[in-house]
Amino acid sequence: DFATNLVEYAPYLSVRAIRWHRSRQWLLLLALAIGIFFASYAVGWSPLKSFAGALPDSWRQRLGNAARESMTEGHKQCADADGLGALARLTERLSKAAPAGTSFNVRVYDWSLMNAFAVAGGQIVLTKGLIDKAESADEVAGVLAHEMGHGIEMHPETGMLRSIGLATAVEVM
Repeated sequence: DFATNLVEYAPYLSVRAIRWHRSRQWLLLLALAIGIFFASYAVGWSPLKSFAGALPDSWRQRLGNAARESMTEGHKQCADADGLGALARLTERLSKAAPAGTSFNVRVYDWSLMNAFAVAGGQIVLTKGLIDKAESADEVAGVLAHEMGHGIEMHPETGMLRSIGLATAVEVM
């Protein structure tokens, strides 16, 4: 009877009230975290992109070299002087639209696959299959500009960081 009467006169001492009081702090913290997440998304801020931008250039280059070498294993890098000259002029022309200090290292590999991809460190790989299938230099320029966009936005670096984080999370679980 005493406990029942006490809860009637002082409901804030009930087990339910105490649980609610404790959980209210965690719910407020959770709401704050969700609010920060959505606010950062709304303004376009990406923690991974910020972290990727803070990586030293030497690390980004090494990551890019390792990824490029792994992806192009078994395919010879093209070395035709005329083709490389034309590609260098195209790359230079397109790079003028990139933010100051941004440079790209574009390589072509003798690979029948019709594809192109950007890797960390401002490196871009074009395949001979893509160049052979292109009907004009403008098509190659469009693909190259697209891959440069990935490089400018640091998509390869953030993708690597995201996969490292996911692998770490899986290991922890």
